[in-house]
Amino acid sequence: MGCHTILGEGAYYAPELTKVYERRGDVYIKAALMSEFPWAPRGRKMVAYKMSEQEADDVVAFLKWIGEIDLNGFPPKPDLKK
Repeated sequence: MGCHTILGEGAYYAPELTKVYERRGDVYIKAALMSEFPWAPRGRKMVAYKMSEQEADDVVAFLKWIGEIDLNGFPPKPDLKK
């Protein structure tokens, strides 16, 4: 809640996580969650959660499930053609 948002709730320091499974997939998410060391994508330091594979699988399953919720167009996608 202090870094990311999910379903529009939380902080705005780091990327929104509602559709993270769609954007990144399970391999990337599991690597982040199971990392032994903090890492800094785009200069924003992530916590080293050091999750077990089962814990990471559970979080991935949750993120996949929440990503399938019909958000009726929220959050809006940027128009990259501008």
